[in-house]
Amino acid sequence: MNEVTLVGAIDGEIKAFSGERSTKASFRLVTSRNYNGKEFSDRHNIVLWGDKAQAAADHLTAGDVVMVKGRIGTRKYTKKDGTDAYITEITAYGIYKEVVGTNTNRDEVKVKASGLLKVNDEDIPF
Repeated sequence: MNEVTLVGAIDGEIKAFSGERSTKASFRLVTSRNYNGKEFSDRHNIVLWGDKAQAAADHLTAGDVVMVKGRIGTRKYTKKDGTDAYITEITAYGIYKEVVGTNTNRDEVKVKASGLLKVNDEDIPF
């Protein structure tokens, strides 16, 4: 099963684009983790499709703490200089803004799941 749940803060602005088939929004999510007593941060590329992409652009801002549920994918694209590059993204099917907090073990997240940004499979164009 390809499913991921991340809790973190939105890093920078949310970029929304309207295309031929659907609207796409993307942003980076910063998460933190501990290893050997040191804290590290990771940045994840998040992508939303359809009406929920526009809702994310309208209602979420940099610094908001959100829970993202989605699937991991890697795709190939051509950079401006003509070379091939690969990117790993989380295609989100659910984003929840109202994250309440975590317990001391950081293994359980309590979420007020308003469903404001829950994405349906029909919104994803592939």
